[in-house]
Order: sequence, then C-alpha cells, then structure tokens
Amino acid sequence: RDIMRFIADERNKRDFGEGQLLSFIPSKTIRIPVDTAAVKASGIIPDEMKNKVLPYLDFTIRKNYIFKNDLMLLDILATNDWKRPIYFTSPSGIGGAISLDEYCHLEGMVYKFLPVKASDYIKGLGGISADTCYDILVNRIKQWGNLNDPRVTVDRESFRNTAIPRQNYMRVAQSMVNKGKYEEAVKALDLSLQYFPTSKIFPDKYMLSYVDLYYAAKAPEKANTMALELANIFSQDLNFYLSLEPKFSSQYEQEMSESAYLMQRISQVAAQNGQDSTAKVIEGMIKLKLSQ
Repeated sequence: RDIMRFIADERNKRDFGEGQLLSFIPSKTIRIPVDTAAVKASGIIPDEMKNKVLPYLDFTIRKNYIFKNDLMLLDILATNDWKRPIYFTSPSGIGGAISLDEYCHLEGMVYKFLPVKASDYIKGLGGISADTCYDILVNRIKQWGNLNDPRVTVDRESFRNTAIPRQNYMRVAQSMVNKGKYEEAVKALDLSLQYFPTSKIFPDKYMLSYVDLYYAAKAPEKANTMALELANIFSQDLNFYLSLEPKFSSQYEQEMSESAYLMQRISQVAAQNGQDSTAKVIEGMIKLKLSQ
C-alpha cells in the first residue's frame, strides 16, 4: 500500500532526463504483509495449508519499467486484504514485471493465489492444491462437452484447448502419487483418458507421463496398455513419413526422429519398471522401422 500511495502522489514524480515527469517505484523489492489470523479466519485457505501460511510475501520487480496491467495487479494485491480469493487462469500469463507462480495453486482449471508456498511446484505453472484439485476434476466434473463422442468431430480449436485440462489431470495424478494415494492417481488418469481419448485427441510427447504415472501408481497393466498404444501411434506416424517420396519425407526428418525417440523412451520406461515383455515388443517395432 505504501508503494501505491507513493506512485499516486504527484509530488513524487521525477524527470529522468526526457523532459517528462514520470511516476516511479523507489525499490525493486516489494513486501506484502499478511495478517495470518485474518487469512485463516476468512475461509480461503484449504485445511491442509493452514499451518503453512506465511507472515509476508516478497517479490522482486524484474524490469526497469512496469505497465498499467502490472500496476493494476499490484493494486489488487495491496488492497484485497485476503477478504476474497484471487484467481488466475495461468501464472505464466501474469508474469510480467513480477512473478507470482510460487504462490499460485491449481484448483481444477484455475490458480488460486494464496500466502502459501506452492507444493509440487513447476516454474511458470505454479503448484497444486492437491485435494481440492482432485475433488474438482474427479468428483465434480462429469463431462467435457462431447469431445469423446465418436460422432463428434473435434475442430482444431477444441483440439488445442484440450492440452491444458489433460495436463491438469496429469498434475493431480502426480500429486496423488507423491502422497501415496495410488488409487486416486489411477482414477484421475483413467478419467482423463475417458474424457480425452487418444482416438479423438491424438497424443503428443507429453503423454509419456501417463506411462510413468501408471507405473508409479502401481498399475503396471494399465501402464503397459498405454505404452503399447502410444508406441503403436508413433509407429503409425513413422509409417506415414516413410511412405512418402524422398523429396517429401526429407521435410519430416525432425518428426521422424522424434517419433523414433518417443518409442525408444517408452521402451526404456517399461524396462525400468520390470516390464521386459512390453519393452521387447516396442523394441521390435523400432527395429522393424529401422530396417525399412
């Protein structure tokens, strides 16, 4: 609040050599004090985080200037007083002059800003409020439109927008694995594949995490099924590239290398988890492609 008052005071404007009076912030370090008792009483802190509330939040302004949207964000943080929750669609979308991702916690499809250091933190993506996120994605959401209906054609925009929810299901599954809640992790992964089946939403390299997570959640049969399904899809991609005339296939060398690498990686993950038969099947696919 002191900073916002300083900026608002016309007497504090300075000429930095361009013949124009400009507002400025006298320090690049900002500290926002937190009334921990009031925050806990407000009801915005999940029960599992109440013993982790910080007495203050420190931020560093990363640029030599800030825009109005940055100033607006600082004003919201200064005046909210934690009376109402603050949500963001993505921490990366607000990381201009200051970065808030360490205090952003995924809850379903949005991120809640709290005076608590994020757990299961990923730079640029923030952390996750595991139990709340699981309840929203697994228990409360019952469908994602008709994306998984075989009769429905998934347009490009809908296809593009599936990446984030699928990623969120993976993140909640990872959090459940970290907590030793393997059954919940498997349920989250299963629902994700039900809502966004690979038959409608083609997989990418990030789908390898499903194989890792199923193994980590003590579900080797599901992991093996996923591993073979992904390997088959990447193998089919290679079939297509190799079927082209050389003058065309040469334009897809990077895609061919990536598909071959992904198959190799899946085989390695299976072998590392003691699933030698699955690993050998995928290795056989790779050798067949290399011989063509």
